[in-house]
Amino acid sequence: MVKDHGQGRRILRAATDPKHPDVAALAQLPFAGTPNPLHRLLSFLTTMVHPAVGAAAAQRAAEVLEAEATAAGLAKGAADPVPPLATARAAAHALQAAATKARKLQAETEAEMQRWALTAAELLSQRVAKKVEALLSLPEIIVQERRENQAQYQQEKAKRDGLKAQFDQVVAAREAQAKAQAEAGAQG
Repeated sequence: MVKDHGQGRRILRAATDPKHPDVAALAQLPFAGTPNPLHRLLSFLTTMVHPAVGAAAAQRAAEVLEAEATAAGLAKGAADPVPPLATARAAAHALQAAATKARKLQAETEAEMQRWALTAAELLSQRVAKKVEALLSLPEIIVQERRENQAQYQQEKAKRDGLKAQFDQVVAAREAQAKAQAEAGAQG
């Protein structure tokens, strides 16, 4: 993946044009010293994009170079350099293979991102459904709690009324006892 598009363009120009004056950009490539523009192009791809894109470009370039060498009648391992036109064809095919692989990787990445987005949306939908279900059952829960509170209130009220009746009896008994003592003290 290209990290800095401006720097990537500079390096690509330096990698594909042997007369390019940008030595600083070219120095960043592992094959910077090589006069072979194909090596510079492949080096650029392997350092700036996904490794699979660079590998696809290198594989396609090797296939084209081998086909060109076979067509030109060059033996494997021959010291004769590959003709510049063959190198240019290999570079063009390498760029085409890199672009194809990059599109494929982009499509795979996009499909995976869509899958993850769909999964996240489904999980969010499930959470919302559970919250809606809880909210819909809330009135029923409130009614049940109200009934329980009403029953508890009635129990507490009955206890309070019972305690009040006992208290009134105790007060009446003390008043009766005090009245009886007062009457007994008045007679005696």
